[in-house]
Amino acid sequence: MNPFKFILSTVIVLLGFCSCEKESGKQESTALKSEMPEIKRLFGSQTKTLSNGLQIVVVEEHSVPRVSMSVLYKVGAADDPAHIMGVSHMLEHLFFYGSSKYPDFTRAVGKLGGVAEAYTDYDCTVFNIDCPVEKLGVAFAMEADRMANFCLKDDQVFEREKKVIHEERLTRVENSMHGLLHEFIQNAISPQHPYGKLVIGQPHTLLAISKDDVMAHYKKWYKPHNAVLIVVGDVKAEGVFGEAERAFGGIPSEDASASSLERVRVKNSMTENVHQKIQCTWANIESARVVLCYNTPHFKKDGKRKCFALLLGLRALLEPSCDFYTYFEDKKFISNLTFFCGFAAFDPELLRIQVDLPKTITPKVFLKEFFAKIEQILKNGVKPEDFAREKKLYLINVAYKETDGHRKICDCFTCLARGDTVEGVEASCEDLLSVTEEQANAALKEFLGKKPRALVKMSPESER
Repeated sequence: MNPFKFILSTVIVLLGFCSCEKESGKQESTALKSEMPEIKRLFGSQTKTLSNGLQIVVVEEHSVPRVSMSVLYKVGAADDPAHIMGVSHMLEHLFFYGSSKYPDFTRAVGKLGGVAEAYTDYDCTVFNIDCPVEKLGVAFAMEADRMANFCLKDDQVFEREKKVIHEERLTRVENSMHGLLHEFIQNAISPQHPYGKLVIGQPHTLLAISKDDVMAHYKKWYKPHNAVLIVVGDVKAEGVFGEAERAFGGIPSEDASASSLERVRVKNSMTENVHQKIQCTWANIESARVVLCYNTPHFKKDGKRKCFALLLGLRALLEPSCDFYTYFEDKKFISNLTFFCGFAAFDPELLRIQVDLPKTITPKVFLKEFFAKIEQILKNGVKPEDFAREKKLYLINVAYKETDGHRKICDCFTCLARGDTVEGVEASCEDLLSVTEEQANAALKEFLGKKPRALVKMSPESER
C-alpha cells in the first residue's frame, strides 16, 4: 500500500564507470546476439477476454508449485478529481475491508496460506495475491466478490483508514526532508498535470474525502471491462480461463464493449514549449541537489524502439563501468546520481536526472562541468563497449526476469493500464535487440542536445 512504491521501483542508482578500447566493444556487441537467444515472445503468455470485458493474461511458469495473481484496475492517482486527490489510494486501503463476505480480506487470504497486498500509482491500482496453486479458485472467488460487492458499512473502518493515510502522509512527507524535496520537484516539473501531485494526496484533499466519494470512485472505475486479471504460476491456461469465467463472468459491466473508461487528462505543459529554472534554498539540507529534466519519446506516440534507444543510450552514459560518472566522481563533484525515464507512463513525462552534490560543490560549478561533458559525449557518442555491455545487461534483466519470481512477471503486465498491449510486452526483447549503437547516440543527441525543460537547483544556502 506504499504510495511511493512505484517511484522506488523505477529509480536507477548510478555507481561508476571505466573505459576500454573501441575494438573490444565491437567484439562484445557482436557476441551479444550469439550469446543471447533471439526471443520472439518474452513470457509466452496467453490471453482471453470474457464477455463482460475482463481481460485475462496467463503465464505458465512451473518452477514453483505456487501462483501469483494480480487484479489490475486502469485507474490511478492521476485520475483522481482535483478536490479529492488521494481517493484512488484511499480506495485501495478500504478495498481490504469493504466486502460483507470477507470483511478482513488480508486475514481471509492468510487462511488460504497466501499473502495479499496492493499498491496505487498514477496510472493504475493493483491488488496482488500469492497463494498455493490449489487455492487459486477460492482466491478468484474472493477477488470477484469485492469487485462486485464492495461496500462501506462500517464508519469506524472508514475513519480509521482515513486517519492512517493522513498520518502516513505526515510521516512520509511533512516530517521527511526527502519527502518534501520529492513533492517539491514533482510539482516543479509537472505543475499543471496530476503527475505533479503525490499519489497519496495532500492534507486538505485527504480530509475532504467522504464515504460517498470513495463509493462513487469505485462504481465508476472498478468494472470488469476496466480491469485485467494476471495469473502467473504452476497452472494451465485453459484451466485458469475456466475458473475465471466461473468467478468473474457473472459480474456485469455497464459498457462491456469498451476496453477502458475515458481518462481525461490535462496536457503536461512542461513537455511542450515551456522552459523553467527554479533556484531555492532549504535550511534543513546539508548539501545541494540539482535536477535536470528533458523531454523523452513516448511509447504510444514514438514506438518502443525509439524509447529503448534513449534508455540504452542513457544506461551507456550513466550506468556502472562507463566513464561519465567516474569523471565526476574522481573530481569529487557528485555524491549520488539517479535518473528516471518516464516514457512508459500513460501520459508523457520528463526524463529526470537528479544529482546530489558534496558540501564543497555548488550547483553552478557542477552544471558548468556537466554541460561541457554532455556536449563532448553528444559529439563523439557513447563508447561502443559501454553500449554493448549495458544492452546485454538490460536485456538479460528483462529476458530472464522470471527468475526473480512470479510476482515480477505480474508486474511486467501492469503496463496494460498505461496503453500497452500483451503483444507489446511479449515483443520487448525483440525491440531491445533491434536497437543499434547509432540509434542510441541519435536519441541522446535529440533529447539531451536541447536545453532542459526544467532545471531545479536546491542549496542549503544561496550561491555566491
